[in-house]
Amino acid sequence: RFASTKISRDLLFNIVNDSYGKRLALVFGNHARGGVCPYYAASLCHHCDIGRGEDVTFDLASNLRRLHWFQSVYAEDLPDIRHLVIYNSGSVLNPVEMPFEFLREVLAMVRGSPSIKELSLDSRESYVTADLLLRIAEQLRPDQRVRVILGIESADEHIRNELLRKRMPTDRIQRAFAVIATAAEQIGLDRFGVDVNILVGGPGTTDTTAARDAANTASFAMANCQVPVDFNMHPYYRSSRGSERFPSHGRCSLKLLIEALAAVDAEALCQNRRPRIFIGLNDEGHDSEGHQFGDLESAAVAIRDFNATQDLSGLHSLAASMP
Repeated sequence: RFASTKISRDLLFNIVNDSYGKRLALVFGNHARGGVCPYYAASLCHHCDIGRGEDVTFDLASNLRRLHWFQSVYAEDLPDIRHLVIYNSGSVLNPVEMPFEFLREVLAMVRGSPSIKELSLDSRESYVTADLLLRIAEQLRPDQRVRVILGIESADEHIRNELLRKRMPTDRIQRAFAVIATAAEQIGLDRFGVDVNILVGGPGTTDTTAARDAANTASFAMANCQVPVDFNMHPYYRSSRGSERFPSHGRCSLKLLIEALAAVDAEALCQNRRPRIFIGLNDEGHDSEGHQFGDLESAAVAIRDFNATQDLSGLHSLAASMP
């Protein structure tokens, strides 16, 4: 966590490759009280600490400084970025947390970048409206797609709402999918997409059930989402809040992550969908036990290769060599 005027380069996301090309994630400050996601402030969401923000409330001026700083830091890289991801420790589409006055400045930067084709905006399902999506798309070029990131984590209501306390009823998720499809019907199915977050090996699952839970979550999203849907798969790690609520639940192993990935890929084949899958390992400094697979450089290499190529063979080979 860092103040708006003192940003450590070491805390920024690295530029990586996904199946679209070079991918960059930018984190802006949250405008809600205390800089904290309102759901986190209400003691909801119990698998990570990201919602607690940066211990400072942001405003237009401070976030504009950060935007300009990002543009300076990534000046040489931005011309090659294909997929830009925007976070704010909460919901980018909530005007309380990111006023459109500021979001418009971000969109202007995106519109001015010939290379950016995919723009992902992290949000809760409650803030997804057709009017807002169309307003965002109007600020961009016709060859740029707006993707809404939805942290469903699990299609299992008990896991999602009772254990993780996401407070995301299934019908509200389905409503968000329908709203995105409605917006797409007005200007084209290729203008909108959805990125669904899947938590792998999280509380409520075991080594026996985690892969199937991931596959079920992917199946639910593909069955209900009429626009292109991709998946961000995040192996569970022990954050401070997660450790307090689930003290006996350990982190997701590499082997379990690979099993879940294979199960999601198989489910996509069954539904004749070809979602892009991205394995996210950046914990934004919230992993209480260190980096995910820091002791296995071969794992990091195989995951990076998969993210870029979508070829599972390297990860399957790695899994076969594990005890």
